[in-house]
Amino acid sequence: MHELPVMHELSSMPVAGAAPMATAVAVVLAAGESRRMGQPKMLLPWGGATVLEAVIRTLLAAPVSKVAVVLGHRADAHRAALGSLADAPRVIVVDNPRYREGMLTSVQAGVAALLQAERGAAHVGASTPEQPAAALGQPGEAQPQGGTSSPNAGKAPPELTGTALPQAGTSSPPSGGVLIALGDQPLITPGTVAGILAGHGGGITVPTFAGRRGHPICVDRSLLGPLLALPADEGLRGLFTRYPEAVAEVPVPTDEVLLDVDTPDAYRRALTLLAQRKRGA
Repeated sequence: MHELPVMHELSSMPVAGAAPMATAVAVVLAAGESRRMGQPKMLLPWGGATVLEAVIRTLLAAPVSKVAVVLGHRADAHRAALGSLADAPRVIVVDNPRYREGMLTSVQAGVAALLQAERGAAHVGASTPEQPAAALGQPGEAQPQGGTSSPNAGKAPPELTGTALPQAGTSSPPSGGVLIALGDQPLITPGTVAGILAGHGGGITVPTFAGRRGHPICVDRSLLGPLLALPADEGLRGLFTRYPEAVAEVPVPTDEVLLDVDTPDAYRRALTLLAQRKRGA
């Protein structure tokens, strides 16, 4: 496996400052054990960086105000590989000690960290009027310390149970929500993320290509309470089962929403696609 040269669009993606027309926040799931790959797949080379870095930078270049990166297996190695990106103002690094209980625990840890950041920003805004409070889906710089996870991970805060997320500061756009992205989908582009968010009208938005569902998905703020209250053994699919009427599919013109790098063969195919994309740029 060889490392390809840095792609222009990857190296130029912003890591700090306000997101362009931000309408959402994001959780990146990067806690898994990579059993099918046989080594940490998100640390594999990708365009001069790593697979995980590429996913984070894509989200930072999309209409996303803040990104929570959830680590678990070999968390220290993943954090070290992120380098300065782990300290970027719009990035929160979260440790999920419950990652072996399933992906849902990582989703909940990421959402809880974003809520903690929102509460911190609202507190700062209340004590210093010259700084507007931030809301989920709005640009904001306050965040918890990197490497810590909220004690409320996996639990619905009382103010969220069965209710929409309270507004803090300015109201978020109708399309605001929480994007749940996989850390092993480096072929996703900012344009695809923007298209998914543009198609989000509430509920649970799922991108599709040729009739097949993919990732990332977008979960509306009104469903964060039920999401945080889900038991780990139900998985994220429990949200789909409990709220089938809230699920909406958004067709996208690319199969990148279906492609991940779970296995060595999948990684090699993805590198080939990346090289083709670079030649066609």
